Amino acid sequence: MVTYSPSPPKPLIVFLFAFRYFRVPRNWWEYVCTFIVIIVLGILYEALKTVRSICEERWNAEGKAAIEGNIQNGDDDGMIHHGGGWNFEWVPFRWWVDLPRALFVFTEVGAGLLLMLVAMTFNVGLFIAVCCGGFLGSLIFGRLSAKFTKALCH
Repeated sequence: MVTYSPSPPKPLIVFLFAFRYFRVPRNWWEYVCTFIVIIVLGILYEALKTVRSICEERWNAEGKAAIEGNIQNGDDDGMIHHGGGWNFEWVPFRWWVDLPRALFVFTEVGAGLLLMLVAMTFNVGLFIAVCCGGFLGSLIFGRLSAKFTKALCH
């Protein structure tokens, strides 16, 4: 026998993490805490992008100084390659630059995809939390990263 329910069924949205299932918050207190955590994650994501742009500026300056130092010493073999109209400046592998850069990218991609998954729960409140986190993070850190972004483009 089929029974009629006046309310539509609630969709079950799950996240798989370490063989455990976590569901979207079930009461208002969990929802408010989740909202705040998502806003903080959005702010931290913007802060991470700002710190990375500042570090990239410093690393690019160090790389250019290393290239110029090698050219002045006459050791410019393999440093600048010309081909097809492109000029490539070869910067040697440096652990103190390339490892943190890779960790920044790993963390940025992970945080960005996590925020995307939250937005894809199709929960309007959580989507607004993602937007608020990006807004507040940009408001707090945007003026710092704008200063360094121009130097990264060219």
